[in-house]
Amino acid sequence: MPARDVMDLADVDAVIVAGALYANRWHRDARRFVRRHSSPLRDLPVWLVSSGPLDDSAARGVIAPTRQVAKLIERVGARGHQTFGGSLAKDARGFPASAMARTRAGDWRDVDHVRRWVATIAQQLVSADAG
Repeated sequence: MPARDVMDLADVDAVIVAGALYANRWHRDARRFVRRHSSPLRDLPVWLVSSGPLDDSAARGVIAPTRQVAKLIERVGARGHQTFGGSLAKDARGFPASAMARTRAGDWRDVDHVRRWVATIAQQLVSADAG
């Protein structure tokens, strides 16, 4: 569900907030979601996800969150953060995306990497319920 469409977290047991990175800035909707819901998020298991590197760096190892995302992690006490590769279409519109697309267009998303990471989150939640 898009972050901007979430009105409350009343029936939620855990949260993964994902935001695309643009020039080292997390997507506005993701930032606003974390700020708007920071109080209930502090009481839930939370993970933050960044999507954006336009190369294979996310597949090669752990990428530290940007300073902006690190502050949000601290704000809600997130259990972790993961960066995944992004994508940029050749026909991207708007500046700076269209300028970047001339030399950086491509798809670095790795579905298997995402699935493995989500499986670790699911295991943590199952273990927490059992304990």
